[in-house]
Amino acid sequence: MSITHCEALTLFKKQISDIRTEHDTDLRLMKVLRARNFNLKKAEKLFREIYCCRQMFEADTIVTTYKKPEVLEKYEYSGFMGFAKNGTPIRYISLGCGDPIGFLKSLSGYELSTFFVYMMVSDILAGRKESEKV
Repeated sequence: MSITHCEALTLFKKQISDIRTEHDTDLRLMKVLRARNFNLKKAEKLFREIYCCRQMFEADTIVTTYKKPEVLEKYEYSGFMGFAKNGTPIRYISLGCGDPIGFLKSLSGYELSTFFVYMMVSDILAGRKESEKV
């Protein structure tokens, strides 16, 4: 990492210090900076948009508070399979075994988005737990 990148990271950390969590590592913050070509204003805007999405879907508490709609309880297409050799979670979604169009039409866009956020956060937490074992 170059000196200018280190300086940009330090300034970026100061700009978003009000909303940073312990999971916002230097690596994660550098990804945001790279995505916006180290433009601090654009990177801050992106990070705050991500934060707003996390708040909207209650991503920090969704694993404990989320209740699946009845359609998802009965006809969910996905299943957690385990972990790859590098520790990343593996999830199988078998769309060919049912009526995916009917399934998607029976849920609102928000319900689908919330469910996908729930799956992703669950997998992230499972991955963190698995990496602690190693």
